[in-house]
Amino acid sequence: MDFRQAFSREPQRRASWPALSAAPAPPSSEGSDVLLATAMEVDTQLSLPGPPLPGPSGDGPVQPSPPPLSTGAQLLPKGWRQTLPEEQQDWVGRALFTSRTGKKPVLTGDLRLWWYPPGARLLYTETPSAHDFYQCRFFLWAPYRMWAYRLTCPNCGNQLTGAGLYKTVRRVLDIDGWYFMGTEYLECGSCKRKYSAWAQDIIRQLDLAHQEKFPAVLTLSCDKRVVGLMKERTLGNSASRLRAILVEQHTKEWMVQSLSYLSVLSKLQVPGVAPRQVSVPPMNPIPTVPWLISIYAREALGRLEEMKARVTSIFGDILKLGSTKKMTKKLAGNAAGMAERVTNVSNEHRQVLMSVLTASEEDGLLPMAAGLVRRYREAGRAPPRVLYVNRDCCATAGRCKVAALFGEWDQLLVRLDVWHLMQRFARAVTADSHQQYGLFMSRLSFAMLEWDGCDVARLKEAKQSEEGREPTSRELARHCRRYTRGVAETELLVQEVLDSFSEVTDTMSVPLFERAKMEEVWSTLRHHLRCIQDPPGVELYAKKGEVTRGGVKLPVYRCARGTSSLEWFHHHLCTFVPGTSANALHFQVYLLEGLVRWNEDCARVAVESDARRSTLRCYSAQLQRGLSQLTQQFLGMTLVENYTQPGEYTGELIGLEYLYSQTGAAALQLDVGRDHDALDGTDGLEEDWEEVEYEGFEEELHRVSPVAQLPHPVQTAVPTQPYHPPAVEEEEEVRGPDGHRGYQHAVHLAHALVELRHHAFVTQRQVREIVSLWQKLSDRDKAPISFPQRRCSKTAHTPGVDSVTSSYLGQGAGAAQFPYANRMLEAIFLELSHIHHEGCTIAGVPMNRWGAVERAYSVIRDNLYNRRDLLAAAPIQLPEVNNRTLLQWHNKRSKAMMTAMERAVVPGPSAQQTAAELRSPARALLQEPLRPDQPLTLSLPEDASGQAVTHSVALAPALYKFITTTAASSSTPTTPRASTSAAPPATSTSAAPLPPPPLLPPATSTSAAPPAASTSAAPLPPPPLLPPLPPPPLLPPLPPPPLLHPQPPPPLPLPCPDPPPGRGRSVRKSSGGPRRWAFP
Repeated sequence: MDFRQAFSREPQRRASWPALSAAPAPPSSEGSDVLLATAMEVDTQLSLPGPPLPGPSGDGPVQPSPPPLSTGAQLLPKGWRQTLPEEQQDWVGRALFTSRTGKKPVLTGDLRLWWYPPGARLLYTETPSAHDFYQCRFFLWAPYRMWAYRLTCPNCGNQLTGAGLYKTVRRVLDIDGWYFMGTEYLECGSCKRKYSAWAQDIIRQLDLAHQEKFPAVLTLSCDKRVVGLMKERTLGNSASRLRAILVEQHTKEWMVQSLSYLSVLSKLQVPGVAPRQVSVPPMNPIPTVPWLISIYAREALGRLEEMKARVTSIFGDILKLGSTKKMTKKLAGNAAGMAERVTNVSNEHRQVLMSVLTASEEDGLLPMAAGLVRRYREAGRAPPRVLYVNRDCCATAGRCKVAALFGEWDQLLVRLDVWHLMQRFARAVTADSHQQYGLFMSRLSFAMLEWDGCDVARLKEAKQSEEGREPTSRELARHCRRYTRGVAETELLVQEVLDSFSEVTDTMSVPLFERAKMEEVWSTLRHHLRCIQDPPGVELYAKKGEVTRGGVKLPVYRCARGTSSLEWFHHHLCTFVPGTSANALHFQVYLLEGLVRWNEDCARVAVESDARRSTLRCYSAQLQRGLSQLTQQFLGMTLVENYTQPGEYTGELIGLEYLYSQTGAAALQLDVGRDHDALDGTDGLEEDWEEVEYEGFEEELHRVSPVAQLPHPVQTAVPTQPYHPPAVEEEEEVRGPDGHRGYQHAVHLAHALVELRHHAFVTQRQVREIVSLWQKLSDRDKAPISFPQRRCSKTAHTPGVDSVTSSYLGQGAGAAQFPYANRMLEAIFLELSHIHHEGCTIAGVPMNRWGAVERAYSVIRDNLYNRRDLLAAAPIQLPEVNNRTLLQWHNKRSKAMMTAMERAVVPGPSAQQTAAELRSPARALLQEPLRPDQPLTLSLPEDASGQAVTHSVALAPALYKFITTTAASSSTPTTPRASTSAAPPATSTSAAPLPPPPLLPPATSTSAAPPAASTSAAPLPPPPLLPPLPPPPLLPPLPPPPLLHPQPPPPLPLPCPDPPPGRGRSVRKSSGGPRRWAFP
């Protein structure tokens, strides 16, 4: 049957339609019935052969009515039956299509996006079909039919109309299974071209809210959630790892389905009867790793310009320039071996302004520098004031090499990173494993930098009031600032350090360095001391928040000095490219994606403090801008902040594009292919890098102890004590290794407790003695034990979870603790270690040293806790220990003793370790993200839902009427009521612009229009939000607008012959006037 004949006869057939099989459809209007027949009728080819019968209207023979359809598969279009698996056909046909007696099946009127299968029944009394257990979801994409969306032809720009369903369905990969997707066909009435509704040219016409409803990257049939798992550029996040996850999830889902099916068969199995042979559908194979990489690259190429614009929209006041060779080794394919280094430029917030690959380290950076200068100039930003480098910081005459690259920035100060200067001293050292190497580097650090006196005093106060310990190096870097000492003082102190260590050797008489070689190095580095000095007037520290410890508020600082943050970025840069290699295209995509996400995370930390840190996170600039516009309009606020708002792309070359332009090779081809060179499979854990602070080069000094950084050395263990503590006069107070008084009372109590190891019980005399010694303890020693915080893994969210688990002693026993929990406990184990200086044999069983110590300690705990009256008078805490904690305590104590012995032979520094003068306060965090002056122009289409019309009938009449009335009311000028009475009759808003195209020509719509009274009535205010079905107050029953029908609606058109070729469809007016041609 011809399409136009179906359109003309459908109004006469709707009375005989049966009820829907899946869900009853609501009563539809006359226009909806016509649209249902014209746009959604599918060719099922189910007509039975037979002699033609004359039709009732005499319009030719018709086929006899076929029998009612018995299965859902028969309701499907022919193309769908060929592409849908057998287990999906029955339920999809029954859910989406409606059968009619003697008619062809049509799509149901109750449309929705997702359709879920009925699945297996709860109870079975007969053998079920395997199809019920292996069904999956179905997604129907029909924007024209569902939302009456006005879509235009990508070829000629005319409006598209529905042309049925697309002939095939597609299978889409999801995280834990597959689902199928079908769509509608759209046709242009002018150029006669047809488009599937899931084509990119059609989806791009939708507004952002409707675009996001489409769930897949349909080019290769993959769900967007699967692609999103590959976007995070962290260690181990490779395509092979993703495939392993998908295989595991799909296998689990398939096994659960098979288990459910076979368990029902086992329940219905009759004893003594051989089981019937059944078949289980196999699991669909998971695509290969190259297929997943191609999916990701294809999706990322659609955001290529946006990612470039976000990278070139970053600015900074303190820049850092550095390069690395590590990442270039992953470049494979035709570009392998072309790049020598990856050069990066970052700012004080750790954001990366530019990342390029160069063929050599010496040359080739001038175009990159020129691009940065042009970026600042075109954006109207002030040039940066400081640039930190690791080489080429100064020159004998004129400007240095790095400053010459940025010629227009004549006020730019180039500074050398302090850590790289110290590494140049280390070239003369015998070996970095030398016992004195850590102390030597610590003294060099002290010679070049000094701590802020106020910050150190505040931190000491907090530590003493809370734990009674000295600050650690990490706490100093987090809560205290450092400043350079000046050229003269630095030169004097460095010379002092070199003289002090010139004759120092280790325990094997190996010197730390040769004096002649060190003097040669020092002579070349002496003139670089002015290059490491802090630039005047530039505050290098930012206060990111505050923490309270021991009742003292401690500021948390972030330092912008040096290139340490850039070195940390180089560590993460290698994880941007998963696996061991990638071709040029994938390398470029990985690099851009990683830069965008890195900059967004760094900008969030630079703006938000720890207290304001939001859990919402999004990296899509288009989605962020679309939501921000709506939330500002209706809520007056921004729910999800965009911290790196992109400006217009400056045209700078990034990554491999820069390398290709430098080497003269062909331009980077942006076509997606399979990467056969990529060897994924890097395993690892993601590091919570946001919690790592970069306070300067001191974070890199892993071997430097905080001993040389504070006036009072920090020790972690109690020095050796004799077995019997010497008699001390009562009035004398002994300071312990932690600097607190009353240490002798803790040692006496520990000795009394150690004596209990020889007894099976505690006598009353011993109880009185222990209670008396307990009462002599200071309040600090009597306080409950504050167990030291355990080391937290980089993946754990609660500090100490991993270490507590590893040292867990058993059910109800808790975790093993370290002996340095308090001074009395450490004195107990110190005395026991002196008693058991070697292993022993008990009942013929050998026992190591720490096993004997643990056994003696266990006897002491048992005797102590058997006397409840003793614990009531002296609440002594003796926690659990094990061999592991005892051995770690002993090794740490031995190392501290060795370090103290080595330091004793080295003269101490002559200068103060803290600065006495007051410094300027640190700068605060950014109050809001930086906004570009020229934001990136993102094409966000307007919402055109409800505006689709065809054959003088709107697909959504109520919504179309509301949109038309609202647009007409908003465009009509407000005039007084008295003036409208004297005004001549006029058609309402005949000249007002409307969003959708007019249904009828303007001359026809205004020829017989009655006088309109819409100008005298108050205009209808637009609703705050557009509901799916406007409520009655917003859509009162009004006569049809003059633009739609100048007279009452005409009756449905009668059958008419086909229009001439190349012309529109013929529609006859109800008034009997001449025939007109209405093009959709």
